[in-house]
Amino acid sequence: MKRERKKERHERIAYVPMNWSEEKERRSCTLFFFFLFFFIFLSMQWFC
Repeated sequence: MKRERKKERHERIAYVPMNWSEEKERRSCTLFFFFLFFFIFLSMQWFC
């Protein structure tokens, strides 16, 4: 049982880097849209 858990953990560590770049890309995209929305909101308040 202990050996299986160790193997599972090792697989998880090996699995992380593949998904990591995708996650980072998605997060940066979300951050970009958030800043865009924030900038539009600020400019609307500025001109009104």
